[in-house]
Parts: sequence; C-alpha cells; structure tokens
Amino acid sequence: MFKDPFAFVQRIRFIQILEEGPSVRFTFGKLEKAIADQLPPSARKHRPWWANERGRHVQASSWLGVGLKVGSVDLTGEIVTFNRIKT
Repeated sequence: MFKDPFAFVQRIRFIQILEEGPSVRFTFGKLEKAIADQLPPSARKHRPWWANERGRHVQASSWLGVGLKVGSVDLTGEIVTFNRIKT
C-alpha cells in the first residue's frame, strides 16, 4: 500500500502528537516507540537520511505526508525535531 517504511496508523500517531503544538521533539528511542519500529542504522549515522526530500528519501514521505518537516536532527544526542508545515 505505502512505498515508505511507515504504515498508515503510524502516520495518524504523528498527527495526534502534533495536535499539542507546532513542533514535537523526539529522542530516537521515543520515535521508535511512536512508530512501533526500529530506525535503520543509517538514520543514526547519516544526516541526509533525515532530509525533507520526498523524491529521494521514501521515509520523508511519511512525515511530509502528514504535514511535518524535520526542523533539526542531532545525531550525537539522537534527537529529532519535527515542525508542522505552515499552510
């Protein structure tokens, strides 16, 4: 159904979390719990994995598809912040 690694139900979880405010900050561990899956090793090693590029990064379709973009990522601290896309 989806060509990206996150399922529809997991996308809904992002929406529910973001209803609390304009951004949400996750540790990688908390994000893995939210999506009920492990991040791939490349997510912990390579900043480009977090790029907001729908065509080149299928995982970006997951967050862009629910109106989010990665605002910042700290690979050392394993923290990512998603911001709501202003429409």
